[in-house]
Amino acid sequence: MFAALQGFVTVSVPIVVGYLIARFRVVTPQTAKQLNLLAVNALVPVLLFVIMSEAEPRLLFSSLAMTSFLAAVAVFAAYGLAAGLIWRPGGSALTVGALAAGYTNAGNIGLPIAMHMLGDPALVAPIVLFQTGFFAPIGLAVLAVFAKRRDSGPPAVADKRLAAPVGKAIAGAIFSPIVIGSLTGVAVSATHWTVPLVAMEPIRLIAGGAVPIMLIAFGMSLRETPVLAKTSARGQVALITGMKLLVMPLTAWTLGRFVFGLDPAGVYAVTTMAALPTAQNVFNYSIRYDASPILARDSVTLTTLGAAPMVFVVAALLGTS
Repeated sequence: MFAALQGFVTVSVPIVVGYLIARFRVVTPQTAKQLNLLAVNALVPVLLFVIMSEAEPRLLFSSLAMTSFLAAVAVFAAYGLAAGLIWRPGGSALTVGALAAGYTNAGNIGLPIAMHMLGDPALVAPIVLFQTGFFAPIGLAVLAVFAKRRDSGPPAVADKRLAAPVGKAIAGAIFSPIVIGSLTGVAVSATHWTVPLVAMEPIRLIAGGAVPIMLIAFGMSLRETPVLAKTSARGQVALITGMKLLVMPLTAWTLGRFVFGLDPAGVYAVTTMAALPTAQNVFNYSIRYDASPILARDSVTLTTLGAAPMVFVVAALLGTS
């Protein structure tokens, strides 16, 4: 518990610094977005390369990875069933809601938590890979289909124009810098190749900037996040928040302990990662396809605010040190 508390404080201080930077307008409001772009497209891929190049390849197919994967799939399905029966939203809204319920912020928040609270940054790599390499392409393809049908008139006309946006969405997710950095690291690890020191040292130097910049940028974004608006989707937002912060950790705990038989440290790790908030990527996807952006924004905001106490609860109940 003390180690978890110390780790959370370590993660929280840069977030507070980022918030204060935005609060007192030390830089322009656009700076947080630019820092996020820098982190996502350059620093995080390099950091994931370093992590994966030094990790065991079997981690990607471990019980830890399968627990996280199945917990996400279960939440996607549960939300889709519940929302479909209660509200009957359109296909794009249902897709965005399902992603918001089970797509974890493994980058901005998960990576620092894994490093400073769980003591193993490699824990986040499988989640990043199956989210960006599997869940994101599927979600983006579905959103592209609905967006094209909405914008192209009758279905008979729209269907002829679907291949290009769907293929572009899938390619964009699969060949993102994060996936490329992770898979390159996996290749290095799998071949047992040692990167020459003259190349690895500058790579480590660049990677070292990822976590503090991500956390500072995240703190800045909290200041700029709009107050939750009154929308007709508030019930769906509440369901998403409950599933992300309660159902998903409980599902991961159940799978880890009773299905995969993980040790206490493993159960603690998968439960903590499952309790992290909705990834901001979901909001980016919704904006890209004009698919329920308010639903995505409110879900990201509420789960982000609620994740900290949930991580503390998990640490108090399951923390091994």
